[in-house]
Amino acid sequence: MAGTESSQAQLDRMRAEIDQLTRQPPALAQFTNRAEEAVGTAGEQVQARTQVVAGAIRQRPFAAIGIMVGAGWLVGRALHRRRRRLARAARSRRVR
Repeated sequence: MAGTESSQAQLDRMRAEIDQLTRQPPALAQFTNRAEEAVGTAGEQVQARTQVVAGAIRQRPFAAIGIMVGAGWLVGRALHRRRRRLARAARSRRVR
């Protein structure tokens, strides 16, 4: 029976530790609530901005296409320059 009592005491101690670990301190609960509110607010703002952009695209579809083509060209050019610069740096390392 002594072995059973020892096991029971260990089990009780582990339950107490788990209970203590699962309780949220007030500061953490407050932080969690504020974070949830911030995420909700950010989601609402993104949704509102998406609707504004969608409305602008519907009103001026050709202008929107032109802007997208221009933005794509700029991104492609920037990535091409970066790739070219990295390739040059790699070649110069091999030559040395």
